[in-house]
Amino acid sequence: MRRSPFSFADQYVLPGHSKRIEIPVARDALGAQFGLQVVVIHGRHPGPTMWVNAGLHGDEIAGIHIAGRLLTRVNPRTLRGTLLVVPVVNVFGVMNQTRYLPDRRDLNRSFPGSQRGSLAARIAHLFLQLVVQPCDYGVDLHTAGSGRRNLPQVRVSFAREEAVEIARAFGPEVILDSQMRDGSLRAAATQMGKLVLVYEAGETLRAEEEVVGRGLDGIRRVMHRLGMVDEAPPPPEKEALLCRTSQWVRAGRSGLANYMAELGDTVEKGQVLAVITDAFQTARVRVRAPDDGVIIGRATGGLVTRGDALYHLARP
Repeated sequence: MRRSPFSFADQYVLPGHSKRIEIPVARDALGAQFGLQVVVIHGRHPGPTMWVNAGLHGDEIAGIHIAGRLLTRVNPRTLRGTLLVVPVVNVFGVMNQTRYLPDRRDLNRSFPGSQRGSLAARIAHLFLQLVVQPCDYGVDLHTAGSGRRNLPQVRVSFAREEAVEIARAFGPEVILDSQMRDGSLRAAATQMGKLVLVYEAGETLRAEEEVVGRGLDGIRRVMHRLGMVDEAPPPPEKEALLCRTSQWVRAGRSGLANYMAELGDTVEKGQVLAVITDAFQTARVRVRAPDDGVIIGRATGGLVTRGDALYHLARP
């Protein structure tokens, strides 16, 4: 039986076709129109419906590269199911190379949003209703925040067994049992019954090939696991490490930071991770691991203030 067209924002996409659709969001102060651009790839054959989004934070550009490359790898004639790809959600932030919207709101703390709220609330509401609502699965692409760098990792809730299995298919270095953050896309989508993976890797304003390539390969493996495509990249040689908890190791004093542990390192309790000195090298404070674990995130700045987060330590 021939599939029905996919209805999206008062437009229709025929089976075996794709279409880029722009939904107006707002105008800037000079009258230029900004919109949410969604590529709908409606497969010729039935299957799951999945979305992939990037650019919730405007300075996280690696995910934009991943989403764009994904569009060149999916053939609607052989696809089973429907794929919605949103390379940039926070258009304002990307244009200004900033995490936030013009009113300094964090879009990923504004879900589920509302039709008549702030600009962030309106975009969040629009995204949930148009993109998330018709989908079964989603992948939300991120990097670390400013001044930090993340090991390629996937964050899910271990309470849902299917989520862990799909995260394994993605093939990251670490899968973290991550608590829901109020106002996040993942939390709102989960409340709607959707299964969401969050891919975290790299750092802001950079699109390193390793980060982009691993993210693209991971999404293609997930699509293969869901039966949407026939082929996928081979799994990584090293199986992902499942970690149930994590914590940030913080600076005990202000000064110059000399980092001694790197992303992916397995460390033991009491191991020196960094040494903080003053400008004259007369005072030295060692930052030690509070427990055994693996480094999944670290700061990149050479100057630190007491209490700054230096290392993100995950534990199996």
